[in-house]
Amino acid sequence: MAHLTYQDRCEIEAGLNQNMSKKDIAIKLAKDPSTIGKEIKLHLFRSEPVSLSLVNGIEKCIHVRECYNCNNPKGCLRYEVRKCERRDLKPGYCNGCKSIRACRLHKIKYVAKQAQTAYETNLHVSRQGHNNSHENVDYLKSEIAALIKQGQSPYVIVTNHPEFQLSERTIYHWIHEGKMRNYGITTIDLKESVKRKVKEIFYPKKPSNHYINHTFKDFIEKINNGEISTYLEMDTLYNNLSGPYLLTFIEPKTKFMFGKLIKSKTSLEVARQIRIYRDK
Repeated sequence: MAHLTYQDRCEIEAGLNQNMSKKDIAIKLAKDPSTIGKEIKLHLFRSEPVSLSLVNGIEKCIHVRECYNCNNPKGCLRYEVRKCERRDLKPGYCNGCKSIRACRLHKIKYVAKQAQTAYETNLHVSRQGHNNSHENVDYLKSEIAALIKQGQSPYVIVTNHPEFQLSERTIYHWIHEGKMRNYGITTIDLKESVKRKVKEIFYPKKPSNHYINHTFKDFIEKINNGEISTYLEMDTLYNNLSGPYLLTFIEPKTKFMFGKLIKSKTSLEVARQIRIYRDK
């Protein structure tokens, strides 16, 4: 999403002065309401009250009439500034207030020009990049190489040497990209990299005696050899997991199918139904 422009910020200031909601301003600028809310919260500026409301440069206390000779309001335990229901909201601002000109309290306002200046300053600083010379980077790499050869990990180096002003990820990046090769450090020099996980050996499971001559492979062989002339295919149908269930049997050659309604889908219930049909 594109950054807010100075014109957008002017529209935000004008909307706040007209007591428009953040949602209405967002619709007007074709932005998300959260974007407008973050912009306002980030660029609220405080202006001090008029000199008549100050005592030695400090805002007057609401108990000033009781303490005529108070020269240090903030050193008093009763010091309390007059509250404003509109300004003291989170985030609160004085834009659009009808009493702003007569009000003697400090103001918190959103000003487009100041917001744009703060945005441009922050953008310029964030794009300056790492302010290190080639000589300084070479020095850091040589020092880090010596510490790694002593058996220290990048995490330990970053923790014990904050003066390097490097992150653990930067050191790993230098090593994996081969930028430490000239200093005698490669990936294999890292302790964690040379650890090898022991490969687990899986032994084949010994089949149970119940499966002898009863596997699907044995079943296919008996059909091909003519030992089994006819058989039934079994399935279970249901609309709800909690039941009831329809236990179905189908004869593949004739496509004849019949079924039995059962209350549970357990192996014991299925075996009981098979025994009932067998005994019939």
